[in-house]
Amino acid sequence: MESKIKSPLKNNISETLYIPLYMKSVETVRENPIINDPWACNIITSIDYDFKKYDKAVMSQIGSCLRARHFDDMTKRFISEKENPIVVILGCGLDSRSHRIGNESKNAIFYQIDLEEVIKLRERFLPPLKNEHFIAMSMFDTAWMQMLKKAHPKGDFIFIIEGVIMYFREKMLKSFFENIANNFKGGEVHFDTVGKMASRHSSHHDALKNTEATFKFGVNDAHFLEKWDSRFRLDSYCLYGDFKEWSRVGFFNSLLFIIFPFIKRAFKLCYYKID
Repeated sequence: MESKIKSPLKNNISETLYIPLYMKSVETVRENPIINDPWACNIITSIDYDFKKYDKAVMSQIGSCLRARHFDDMTKRFISEKENPIVVILGCGLDSRSHRIGNESKNAIFYQIDLEEVIKLRERFLPPLKNEHFIAMSMFDTAWMQMLKKAHPKGDFIFIIEGVIMYFREKMLKSFFENIANNFKGGEVHFDTVGKMASRHSSHHDALKNTEATFKFGVNDAHFLEKWDSRFRLDSYCLYGDFKEWSRVGFFNSLLFIIFPFIKRAFKLCYYKID
């Protein structure tokens, strides 16, 4: 039996990829799971890391899986609608979306983008499929944007930014989204957000409090990106509490959403189009 490898991740934000990875593995072995991710199950048994410290993070466990399923569905819908679908996953971590959607992704090309230390780990556990490419680069580096534009001049682009933007300052995010709009007119952008209060109190987040990472950006208005750049148009957004499976968080946590509706509205899954 192959021995476990020590986690090689040094970047505090990179370490947070273990949270959704573990949560999806926990969900997969449940009856009637929100998401089925056997790749996550295999990976967590191969890395020497204290995953158990996230066991009490019930809201993050359910939320991570709902978020992943939602973005899976958005990706599948996009692929079915477009002639030349190019799926770009920014801050990809060890997510297995390209594997999970399987046969439905045959006519798509996937680009997985993350820091070098993450891509090296990904190559070990999730080697690229025939229609998949890895790019070891920061999402804020415009070089990959130029590469993709040149490689796919007639491509239809969708960008999935899952569990990422809350870790960066507003100034960096504004520049990033401006560059996306400059280069990918007609594309789609999907991401999740946390509210301002949640951002200010990330040390109390049920899972994040067990890491050295902190939230740097929070926003309450789903239309914020339209205000930053008029080329972005909010198509739709949803809340975690909108999903029927959210009831699994238990009576107390559900009651918080009722008594303090701003908590329910704090966490959004946003879908933007680029005009």
